[in-house]
Amino acid sequence: MQMMMEENLSYRSCKLCGRACKVNREEGQRGFCKAGTSMHIGRAAAHFWEEPCLSGTKGSGTIFFSSCGLSCVYCQNQRLSRKESGQEVGVAELVELFYQLEAEGCHNINFVTPEHYSPGVREAMVLARKEGFSLPFVWNSSGYQRAEILKELEGLIDIYLMDFKYWEEGIAERYSKAKNYPQVAREALGEAVRQCPELLFEGEILKKGVILRHLLLPGQVYQGKQILKYSFSLY
Repeated sequence: MQMMMEENLSYRSCKLCGRACKVNREEGQRGFCKAGTSMHIGRAAAHFWEEPCLSGTKGSGTIFFSSCGLSCVYCQNQRLSRKESGQEVGVAELVELFYQLEAEGCHNINFVTPEHYSPGVREAMVLARKEGFSLPFVWNSSGYQRAEILKELEGLIDIYLMDFKYWEEGIAERYSKAKNYPQVAREALGEAVRQCPELLFEGEILKKGVILRHLLLPGQVYQGKQILKYSFSLY
């Protein structure tokens, strides 16, 4: 089991996102996301514009990671997502950010596009939980992450905030350069629902569960309907 986890959560032959580039990031090779082995973040602060059940009145403690396994033509964070930029942080520094955001009153810790840094983020979560850190962890994902990786996060992630962008391969290739996105996203969402099958609220704040997001593109209502139909079938 330990060997399997080390193989999945590895930078040596990287398969952390749906591209499974298999580059050796430990030796300085860079895949599609252009990320190395050091985590880089662009912002860590209370965020009041997430889903209301996450932002609440005090904000969601968002940590925005640089780089991304997708290349969406409509990306609103291109300066961060297209390259390795921002502040470099280690595992201990990431844990410190958890406590800083907690001290600011945030309702949760929200990892934004963390897929390509899964090993470091997981290590930070494990360390924080051992220290008694209790805020919910939110995995705010593009949906382009292998289900095998999400299985290694079971018991650590409280809320999956998952994108499901495309149902058809051609549209996924056209808008995000990721032809296999639909299959990867289906499997990722299925794993997220398996881990968190029910919604648990404390007042109006979500403490556990899955939130699905879909960006309805012009002329693509059909895809939205198919994604919703598939999502309902998981319950």
